Amino acid sequence: MLQTSMKNYLSNAVEASGVALITGIEERRDLRQLGDLWRHYTGLRAMYDAEPDPQPEEMWDPDYNISFSNIDDTVIKFPDT
Repeated sequence: MLQTSMKNYLSNAVEASGVALITGIEERRDLRQLGDLWRHYTGLRAMYDAEPDPQPEEMWDPDYNISFSNIDDTVIKFPDT
């Protein structure tokens, strides 16, 4: 199962804020609004860059992870009927 990490969420936020900033520039939005968009973009980008890469989940291998210490080679015999 793929688990979403903080870095994935930040990546999406950086992408969205970048698109909003470019759209705001193209639409000649108010300079204060563009300044806010720029600060949000750079803040999210700094958080993304500081976030460690997610560690892959270890796959569980029952043949490797389970051991039985009290098992011997005892054979159960049933009487002939």
